[in-house]
Amino acid sequence: DTEIRATIVQSLGRWMILYPSSFLSSTYLKYLAWALSDKDAAVRHASIVAIRGVYEDGSNAIQLKDFTNRFSERIQELMEDKDDTVAVAGTELVTILVRGNHLGPESANHVFNLLSDPCEKLRTAAAELASGMIKKMGKEAMTKSKVASVAVNKKGERKGQSKPPTGQEHELAGVLS
Repeated sequence: DTEIRATIVQSLGRWMILYPSSFLSSTYLKYLAWALSDKDAAVRHASIVAIRGVYEDGSNAIQLKDFTNRFSERIQELMEDKDDTVAVAGTELVTILVRGNHLGPESANHVFNLLSDPCEKLRTAAAELASGMIKKMGKEAMTKSKVASVAVNKKGERKGQSKPPTGQEHELAGVLS
């Protein structure tokens, strides 16, 4: 029954958050991963919400490394799920994974296709992910090239001190790279 499967997945996710030492293991994580491929959208959505809760706790990062490596492809596929609610939740989960450095920004390159999706919520979630990816790529590009902004006084003359790049400068570097 769909409702029973969804309730079990939700409860398992809560137990993982409350008792990570007991439940945050491959033995239990695999059930959440399997639910990502359930035939019913409600169960897939419940699984995404549960996984998201586990990833939002930064102290779980080490324990989730193998899970991320094994199921990252399936998680990324969720962004293009046939159910819009699942696709939005999947895109939000990928955003959390990219921000938390669980996935590299290149892992969600196909997100740009979702920017023209008919579903407004999916376009919004995709735009959030795309913006974060562009900033991250720009930050990496600027770090590699060791580019720093130079402070300028009112007359347009450079001061001797440099300041760290702003978010807008990261975005521009990301677009250019």
